[in-house]
Amino acid sequence: MKKLVMAAIVVLAFAISVQAQAGISETVWQAIEQAYEPAVWSEQLKSAHKDPDPANFRSYVVVMVGGMAAERAERFISWGNYDYRSVTIDAARGEIKNRRGKAYTYLQPGNVMAVAGLKKYGNTVSIKLISPDVYIPLNRAEDKKFSRVTNTVRMKLPKEAADSNDPNQVISMMSQYLKPFQNIQSAQRFAPSVSQTATATSKIP
Repeated sequence: MKKLVMAAIVVLAFAISVQAQAGISETVWQAIEQAYEPAVWSEQLKSAHKDPDPANFRSYVVVMVGGMAAERAERFISWGNYDYRSVTIDAARGEIKNRRGKAYTYLQPGNVMAVAGLKKYGNTVSIKLISPDVYIPLNRAEDKKFSRVTNTVRMKLPKEAADSNDPNQVISMMSQYLKPFQNIQSAQRFAPSVSQTATATSKIP
C-alpha cells in the first residue's frame, strides 16, 4: 500500500513539474527563431583569437534597457574564449538579474548586438549576444586592450504567453528588452533613437 501511495505521489509531483515547466508553443517558437535568428556557429564566436565573419550573422538586436552585464574575452598573452555571461530577465515582473560577481561592463540602451545563438528551455528563451565590433565602455576608456563583449540573455516568458498561439504578443514583450532587426544597417538606424552612451571601434587592438 505504501508503495502505491509513494508511486502516486511521484506521478503527481512529476505532472505538476511538467505543467510548471510548460514549454513554448511551436507557433511562438517559430516567430522567435525568425526574429532572433542565430548566427552560423564558428570557432570565431567562441574565441576572440580571430574576428568572426560578419556574413555569418543572421540577426541583430538593439538593447532597449540598461542593467545587462557583459564580459570581454579572456586574455593572458593573447585573446582567448568569450564569456557569455548569464543575464536572467523575468519578463512578467520586469526584473533583470545578473550572474554573481563583478561584471566587466553593462550594456547601454542603444547598443547594437549580434545574435550568436538561440535556444529554449521550458518557457525560457536563451539568446547569446556578441557585439559586432570591439566594445569600449566609457568607464574603461583608459584601458589599453579591448575586445568584443558577450553575454547570454535568458528571458523567462509568462507561461500563458509562451504556450499561446499569439507570437506577436511574445515578440512585443521581448522587444521591450532586445528589439530585433534582420540586418545591422536597420539596427544602427534605429539605435540613435535610444539613449546611447557607449562607442565601438572596428578592429581588435
